[in-house]
Parts: sequence; C-alpha cells; structure tokens
Amino acid sequence: MVAYVKNLWRGELPLARAFWSDMLVIGTVVNVAAMIAAMLLFVAGAPIAVGVVVHFSPLPYNLLLFFAVWQAASRETSDWSFPAQAVALVWFFVMFVV
Repeated sequence: MVAYVKNLWRGELPLARAFWSDMLVIGTVVNVAAMIAAMLLFVAGAPIAVGVVVHFSPLPYNLLLFFAVWQAASRETSDWSFPAQAVALVWFFVMFVV
C-alpha cells in the first residue's frame, strides 16, 4: 500500500491507469460512498461536524489522485496528456462538492 501511494505521489504509474482506473473509477466510488455515509449521518441525527468530516474525508486521497494524473500526464507526453489534466482538474472540483 505504501509503495502504491509513493508511485501515485511520484506520478510513476502509467497515465491510463492513474486516470481511468484510479481517479475516475476508484476515486469516484470513494467520494460517492463518503457522500452517502455523510447523508446517512445527517438523517440519523449525528452532529453536523461529524457529517462534514465524513463528507470531506476523501479530500487527501483526491489531491493524491489529482497530482498523480497531473504528473503522469507531464511525464507521458501524448495527445491526451492535456485533456487528462483538464479532466482531472474538473473531476477534483466536482468531487470536492459531491
């Protein structure tokens, strides 16, 4: 797990994996799960602070995924490097809200 995080941080994973698998699929599932958990906490009457913490708990992972895609796209110059970076930026802001 530590090696995986280091590879993400350094942008050493292939761009296709960092973008499609890690960011768009796994990252989105993690964010949606945190959002659902936060909503359930709000409905159950938990303190607002607990719900907010749960909702924003994936933020460090989102930053890691964003930087991983950004660095992998910088390292692997191809026709879709810039679009991958642009989508990663939009995804990060959307996941911040969701």
